[in-house]
Amino acid sequence: MNSYLYLRTSGDDGKEKAGLPVQRDACTVFAEKNDYRVAREFADDGVTGKLPMHARPQGKLLIAALLADGIKTVLCYDAKRIGRTQPAFWSFIGLCRDLRRAS
Repeated sequence: MNSYLYLRTSGDDGKEKAGLPVQRDACTVFAEKNDYRVAREFADDGVTGKLPMHARPQGKLLIAALLADGIKTVLCYDAKRIGRTQPAFWSFIGLCRDLRRAS
């Protein structure tokens, strides 16, 4: 199954920071074990502030890619990569749900 890979770091990560290489490696291992093919990677590195996905540079491109073709699967290191706050996380999930219904 085709998928996108979304990686994100921020200044808020502190000591628990999982850098882009760590995230990429973990997601790649998961993808290989579960028959996902990563079609494209989107990486927001060091974007500051609690921004929703559509306000992040690569997040915008990810959303555009989800709208543009049949790929509807996004792999990420953990839920915090999508959004640090529940409203931000659920906003993205709602967007994905809406995209799925529209396709």
